[in-house]
Amino acid sequence: MAIIFIALNDKIHSWDETAYLLNGMDIAGKHLSPIMRQYVAHERHPMLSWIIALLACLNVPPVLWNLLSPAFLFLFYLLIYKMGKDLFSQEVGLVSGFILLTIPIVIEASTQILTDIPGALLFTLCLFLYFSGLKEPWLFLLGGFVGGISILVRDSNLLLIPVLFVWGTALYRKINMKYFLLSIPIALEATLPYLIDNYLRFGNPFGRILLHIKMVQEGSGYVPLSPHTHLSWLPYLRLINFGYSFQKAPYLWLVYIPIFFGLPLFLLFIIFLYKQRKKLSLDPKLKFLVLSFILPLSILAFRMKMDARVGLIILAPVLIIGSKELLSMNKSIGTLFMAGILIFNNFPLTDIAVYKIISLTPQYQDCFDFIKNSLPADALIYSNTIPPSSIAWYTDRTVKYSLKTGAITGLKYYLYDLSAFAPEPSIDPKNFRMVFHNARFSLFKKLNST
Repeated sequence: MAIIFIALNDKIHSWDETAYLLNGMDIAGKHLSPIMRQYVAHERHPMLSWIIALLACLNVPPVLWNLLSPAFLFLFYLLIYKMGKDLFSQEVGLVSGFILLTIPIVIEASTQILTDIPGALLFTLCLFLYFSGLKEPWLFLLGGFVGGISILVRDSNLLLIPVLFVWGTALYRKINMKYFLLSIPIALEATLPYLIDNYLRFGNPFGRILLHIKMVQEGSGYVPLSPHTHLSWLPYLRLINFGYSFQKAPYLWLVYIPIFFGLPLFLLFIIFLYKQRKKLSLDPKLKFLVLSFILPLSILAFRMKMDARVGLIILAPVLIIGSKELLSMNKSIGTLFMAGILIFNNFPLTDIAVYKIISLTPQYQDCFDFIKNSLPADALIYSNTIPPSSIAWYTDRTVKYSLKTGAITGLKYYLYDLSAFAPEPSIDPKNFRMVFHNARFSLFKKLNST
């Protein structure tokens, strides 16, 4: 948690963060400059924007908005602890919660104002409430409500529908069908604000869902590496922020997820499943955990983009089962595995902190200050940086994305992102003069421009 609060000093908002912030401020009726208004993107999931709008209406200082994801992570930690305790033992709950806070992708998502942690929290809570409903049927109703609300946070949580259908079919003899079926209209009622907002904004109650499906099919949001990409000494770390479409090779999820959740932890998960393979179909709690992992993973691999943040919805079974296996080992082997988990997870965690706090923020800030102090307020900047809205947020200048500088009419300024992940634009030094440069950015002004 200390690393999370340290990393919150990184004030550079991502594309998604900028969109949610602008959406929330727009809903709250806060003044947005004409420049920033063009980056409002209400096709994003609405719940986070509504929460930000509420904070804005209550005049909560924007710096405190950064605490949203850490607050949801704390709740996620409590949920993982509760699941481990109820399904196995208090020790399993404690170890599961502890490991959760060491996983790099969890830390990364918790330092940004995003839907990843709250979406995974509600997805996991919904499934756990339905499982708990086997003993207390009224919890099915609460599970339906949580599941419906989770769609407002992230519409990919619609995966709950096929997961709960298969789960209910597998355990139908133990289910109170009256309460289970009653949970369906409750879930639908909980999604009404989402459907209504979709209709009012897009003329279709499923507008956002259809748009997001189209974006995934078209590969929107996927950032291809340039041919000159060079990776760091921890190559998988630099892929954390990027989603890739491997829809023609879905089996790669089986490689992708273990790396991002942690190979030692995932190995413990597999060892436990192998040892308990004869009991998986007999023990309801094991069946619940296994189905909560396999079913979403199968659907993700079928059509969803490959993104560890999306994969957080299947993290809980790996944590709990892996921790159970860890505690069942003799002390020396268990200690080695725990050391492996901490080493594997904390090296990239350190890299994240160093990269974002020591390197990234000053480089960005220097460039922002130069643009704000040196370029006119109506300056139009083209750039290869993704996304332009993030640069616009900090500079209050219009920024547009383009790689072909020769085809832009009226081009005056070009911001060149030197990151290994940013595509290389066509900058002819004969036509441009460099007016700013640091380790991350070069700002060019076209010669003979007025």
